[in-house]
Amino acid sequence: MSRLRSRHLVVFDVASILIAYLLAFLMRFDTDYFWDQLRQYGLFVVPMLMVTIFALERFGLYRRVWRYASTPEMVGLVAAVTLGSVATALAIVPSLASVIGDVARGFPRAIIAIDWFVTIGLIGGGRFSLRVLGEAETIRRKESDGRGGDESVRALVVGAGDAGALVARELQTNPALRLRLIGFIDDDVRKHGLLIRGVPVLGGTDALAELVRDHVVGEVIIAMPAAGGIAIRRIRDICRAAGISSKTVPGVYELIAANASLKQFRDVTISDLLRRDQIELPFDRPRSLIHGKTIAVTGAGGSIGGELCRQIATFTPGLLVLIGHGEFSLLSIQTELRRHWPAVATALVVLDVKDEPAVDRAFARFRPEIVFHTAAHKHVVLMEANPHEAVAVNVFGTLQIAQAAARNGGRRVVLISTDKAVRPPNVYGATKRLAEMAIQVEAVRHPEVVFATVRFGNVLGSRGSVVPILQDQMARGEPLTVTDPSATRFFMTIPEAVQLVLQATAIAESSDLFVLDMGEPVVLGDLVRDLVELSGLKLGRDIDIEVTGLRPGEKLHEELVSADETTSASEVPKLIRVRRGPVDELGIHRGLAALSAALSAQTDERDLRLILQSVVPGATLISIESASHSDVPTDRVV
Repeated sequence: MSRLRSRHLVVFDVASILIAYLLAFLMRFDTDYFWDQLRQYGLFVVPMLMVTIFALERFGLYRRVWRYASTPEMVGLVAAVTLGSVATALAIVPSLASVIGDVARGFPRAIIAIDWFVTIGLIGGGRFSLRVLGEAETIRRKESDGRGGDESVRALVVGAGDAGALVARELQTNPALRLRLIGFIDDDVRKHGLLIRGVPVLGGTDALAELVRDHVVGEVIIAMPAAGGIAIRRIRDICRAAGISSKTVPGVYELIAANASLKQFRDVTISDLLRRDQIELPFDRPRSLIHGKTIAVTGAGGSIGGELCRQIATFTPGLLVLIGHGEFSLLSIQTELRRHWPAVATALVVLDVKDEPAVDRAFARFRPEIVFHTAAHKHVVLMEANPHEAVAVNVFGTLQIAQAAARNGGRRVVLISTDKAVRPPNVYGATKRLAEMAIQVEAVRHPEVVFATVRFGNVLGSRGSVVPILQDQMARGEPLTVTDPSATRFFMTIPEAVQLVLQATAIAESSDLFVLDMGEPVVLGDLVRDLVELSGLKLGRDIDIEVTGLRPGEKLHEELVSADETTSASEVPKLIRVRRGPVDELGIHRGLAALSAALSAQTDERDLRLILQSVVPGATLISIESASHSDVPTDRVV
């Protein structure tokens, strides 16, 4: 079929070149001289024809699908015809002059220029008419099947740029979408009144509510992939007030990674509605640090560990060692890495960070130069009921990773910590704060290694975090459980968390601690309300909130730094360096020894908490009785 189509195009092009040559003479000479000139120079078209057809073939213009033709096809067409015209002027006419003499020398050179314009017009017009006819037929079929007419939903596209044009094309040619494009919205006043694919730019976002009402719009598609959360939220609020749904196009990465279409457009998620713009940091420093080196990531099968592995893979490390406890999650991330970054060598190590001999064997075998330690127990209430496990993994697991790295040639070790480590009222926060302190001690003992810590806020979308829990409850039609609607939390997205880690690793000096400038904390009640409403539901009508009250170990308001810590700007925007006082090496050593003995002796939980509280400054751990009398939830927002 493709060969037959190519033959048809060749025949069409031959006819177009002959007609263009004829028209060039007709436009150049009066009718009195036209036939004389054409008889004298008519045969010159034969070599011109051969060269032009050859050029069209070499530029691949017989292998293009012209229904989807755009700028590259037009550039190729102009280049091919230009090659034919230049060859005629510089080679064909002089060659003929050496054979037939004065007749060829008298060939009017203006014919070549006129012929160039006319040939491009005829061949280009024919080619692009295939696209026009194809799209017209698609639109006709869309309307004739009853889904593109009255049954379709009237839609507006916010954003009249490249993404908006992509949306428009999909809406006009994909009948399955059941959407009819009415117009564009864009804040660039220079675009107002213009047409994009025959659809007008109706105005700016200030007029969105009025335009939705006047044009009876049922769907708004936000085609601004690079827009920040503030802009997206504003448009979402307008749509919500008007009672219509909205969707947003994928980001640039998603558009490149998959042939984007409206089938991939997603509902606005809570990460789009952070009460600030999402933070994006440059990757120059991490790339130069990681390229070609052996990198180890503990907890590689988790949300943060997995995303770290993906980002690290883009910097082409020499070897990426994936360390974790769950073999399936490790195999999943390794399979993904091999599929997308086949040139990156990976190794899997299944171990428990509490297992000191296993940790030593792994680090002695691979000798990683940079270690990202994300492995930890993270559930606040669950760790209240299991303090021995929290201490063993979060404290001594961290210590063993740090010491094994130092013994086996490690150059940088980065601990992933949490804002719950600040004045902790719970076992989880206290163990993470003690892990931070242990890392400080190791920095003193091993000055040749850069030990650094990064404190996270709550990571949206991570395993067990607030959004998946609430979405699961909504899917089951259950009330949304919230500890306290007035509670505040600092939120960050997974990409922000990973950027923070990578940037901090690149600029860290030993014993550094970093946090991300996440703006003002988010009120949990507002977050839940946003999630419900952007899902097309209404609180009190479609779904309810159940306030459970703060549970043992939970704080009403989280903090990023404690009173004895000071902050200063770092070399990277939005990345804050936290200064701490000198570490009490002897006190920490004694505390760790006491905790180790308590674990070995299986000391009761109350005594273990008391030891932990005595070591961690600012810790106010609850009593074991209040923890043991509380059930352990798996679906509660903290």
